[in-house]
Amino acid sequence: MVDNRRSNQFPLDSRDRGMNGREYSLPLNYQQEQPQRFLYPMDDCVNGYGAHKSYNHGFHGRSNNGVMSSPRTDFNGNLGDTVETPNVIARGSRETIDKIFDDLVSQVFKLMIDPVGHEVLQKLFEKCTDKQITRVLDVVIQQPIQFIRICGDSHGTNGNHVILFCFTHFFPSQNRYLLQVIAQNCYQVAIDQFGCCMLQHCIGKSCQEIRDPLIEEIITHSLSLCVNCYGNYVVQFVLELEDCHVAAALSRYLDGNYAQLFCDKYGSHAVQKCLTSRQFNSRRIVNELISDIDSLLVNPFGNYVIQTAWVVS
Repeated sequence: MVDNRRSNQFPLDSRDRGMNGREYSLPLNYQQEQPQRFLYPMDDCVNGYGAHKSYNHGFHGRSNNGVMSSPRTDFNGNLGDTVETPNVIARGSRETIDKIFDDLVSQVFKLMIDPVGHEVLQKLFEKCTDKQITRVLDVVIQQPIQFIRICGDSHGTNGNHVILFCFTHFFPSQNRYLLQVIAQNCYQVAIDQFGCCMLQHCIGKSCQEIRDPLIEEIITHSLSLCVNCYGNYVVQFVLELEDCHVAAALSRYLDGNYAQLFCDKYGSHAVQKCLTSRQFNSRRIVNELISDIDSLLVNPFGNYVIQTAWVVS
């Protein structure tokens, strides 16, 4: 019974400890006690017990004191080798900011994808004038290939933030084409580390006209998404919407396939979410579980499903 592998399976008692000795932090009634939350990939890319990452987690590499002061070679020889550039920018006069900007503007492509450089630029942009920001945009959009490279880089990426901004601030008619592209590529977006988070935000913050096509595509691909290390978060999030029509549609795609999901590392997480959802008919899940309960009891993932089914039944 001792197993060091991590899992997000719910315990029988929120005060119990997991098999790895860590206290469980999410009781079964968590979704009733807390407001709607987004699900994020963990450090091990599994729904484990570790702390949830923030939406931007992993994009910014800071030292423990929050200041990037590691000695680095300067970008063009003008700032010195060990200058704490963000602090210089934060405390700098208008003349200093202008000097730094003039030194760095020609290197924006390199800086945007540099582990430290992208932080420097973000600090600099906070102090830039509208004219200077426009100048940066002019530099970036003149080289589309480089721009695409930035958007796909872990440090330079802001493409998902741009999409979220569009859904938040533009009218549905203006977002229609963007929605169509996302819906057509919904599965590929959902199984991406950053895409799964962006998709949850799109669903959670968009109007019904935008949300419904996305949910429909997620349900259509739900069986494949459930067994994906990132896609299962999207399925769980859809269930947390607590919509009886969505739960019923999802059930039609998953019924008869629970045996496959019970013993899968990620699929078992999705099944547990189904069991704890008030809108989901858990009787079908329990019936499939009982039919193969002997093997599930000793399965490293299936046994957690049995525990959850026991609690909610």
